[in-house]
Amino acid sequence: MTRGLYPPESLSEEDVRTLRVVRRDIYTNGIVGGGLGACAGVVMYTGAQWAKKFGFLPNTKLNKNHGMMMVLGSFALGTFLAASKSGKEEVHVLHPIFRVGAVDAGGTNAVRDRDIMMMDQRQTYEGRRQALMDNRMTRRRTLDNLLKKHHGLSDSHAGRWVIEEEEQQEELQDNDTTKFEKE
Repeated sequence: MTRGLYPPESLSEEDVRTLRVVRRDIYTNGIVGGGLGACAGVVMYTGAQWAKKFGFLPNTKLNKNHGMMMVLGSFALGTFLAASKSGKEEVHVLHPIFRVGAVDAGGTNAVRDRDIMMMDQRQTYEGRRQALMDNRMTRRRTLDNLLKKHHGLSDSHAGRWVIEEEEQQEELQDNDTTKFEKE
């Protein structure tokens, strides 16, 4: 049997219900998107046939394979786009569930304890405002650090791989001196 039928004991009934609702929404929207995509594929193929008939597509051949490609390709694209859109819209519902099993390095469930303690502080306006300011300052420090150290915001380090370049230069120097010497 699948793990989806037997959720972990750390999840409450409400968490399990939330997971099932999100999963159902993703599947349902994926099927609807696939149906819309298949209809769009039929319309595109029919439109291509009419365009060929009226001379907008000269010297083109359309056969059954092109029709199947348009219908199935647009079905797959529609399924992917609708399911991923639904998943991205519903991910905020899953954030509390992601933290259920979080354990810090000490072995206690400190994440949930910290969240419970912070709830009282964040209920007030000043607490929420202070939390937003803290998040803003953290983002600014992170961006500033990235700009100072990595010369850009890209994960590829702006195309500069300094460590690899140094290793290649050392390899070239080693090959020049030791590879062709006789013993």
